Amino acid sequence: MLSVRLFRHPLLWGVFCCALTPTSAVAQEAGDPSGLRTLTAVRLGSDEHLVLDGVLDEPVWHRATPAAGFVQREPATGMPATEATDVRVVYEVRRV
Repeated sequence: MLSVRLFRHPLLWGVFCCALTPTSAVAQEAGDPSGLRTLTAVRLGSDEHLVLDGVLDEPVWHRATPAAGFVQREPATGMPATEATDVRVVYEVRRV
C-alpha cells in the first residue's frame, strides 16, 4: 500500500508535505521594497467646512494630493489596479 510505504520513509513524507505547502513568494506584492507608503493629509482652515454629500466640490479637495499606485489583490495580486482610484485625506482639528 502507498500510505504504508510513505509512512515508512519520513524523508518522502517531508518532501510530499513541502510540495503541498504554498510558498511565500506567491504572495509578495510589487511596489516599494520597504513596503512603506506615505499619504499627506491636508488640514481644513478655520473658515472651511466639509459637507458630506458625496460631491467633492469644496476647495480643500483641490489642495489635497491624491494617493496613487494602488495594486490588485484579486484576481492578479500585485498588478496595477484596473480601475482608477484616488484617495485624498483632509482633516479638522477634531475630525478626519
